[in-house]
Amino acid sequence: LGLARTISYRVPDVNMKGCADVRILPVLSDNYCYVITDRRTNTSALVDPGCATSVKDALVDSIDQGANIDYILSTHKHDDHVGGNNELKATFPHVKVYGTGYESIPGRDVSVRDGDTFSLGDLHVRVIHTPCHTKGHVCFYVTSESMDMEDTVPLLFSGDTLFVGGCGRFFEGTPEDMLDNMDIFSNLDTRTLVYCGHEYTLSNLKFLMAINPTAVENYYQRALEMRNRGIPTVPTTIGAELEYNLFMGVG
Repeated sequence: LGLARTISYRVPDVNMKGCADVRILPVLSDNYCYVITDRRTNTSALVDPGCATSVKDALVDSIDQGANIDYILSTHKHDDHVGGNNELKATFPHVKVYGTGYESIPGRDVSVRDGDTFSLGDLHVRVIHTPCHTKGHVCFYVTSESMDMEDTVPLLFSGDTLFVGGCGRFFEGTPEDMLDNMDIFSNLDTRTLVYCGHEYTLSNLKFLMAINPTAVENYYQRALEMRNRGIPTVPTTIGAELEYNLFMGVG
């Protein structure tokens, strides 16, 4: 697999402006929920709200100012990703839950499957089926047709399939399934900003350091400093993952 190569990995450049505003909401012990907002229409969606209380507490100021949530996007059935769906639907009565159609999702209004597309304001969302962590896991790929190149960087909400420096556990799939998923991601725009479902970066980079410490040390130290300051290590980019994520480079 060429794991002993001596390569100097670059720290991911995540200073790019994505096609939508994304707010990171830490929930539970290490989960991330995300608020996606279309800048043109102010349409917003929550991705994988595992805990309604944590989400509402984080958004209390915005809610008091009249902000609203229009959609909930659910990548898979695990409770730490969908546990807040029903309570949040009660808080935001008009919200629509778009969830994987391959497995049961609490409060789901619209079932989505591989290749399905829908709009989030002026944004386009494409569903990518990525079975392995669960058989029905999907990811959401968000793009824009804006004429402003700065606003065209895509976003990938990868749930528990792709992480910074790693991939999800194979609860309901095989290594071959996960490699197929990595192949799909490898063909996305390398600028794509990746927002994953958990803060697993330090443990993933420790694994990479055990294989090739010189290559990853600088990135690990930066990630460690960020975590010590309470800063999320997401997003990463597809380009960065192609460079240092061993699972993206296998095959």
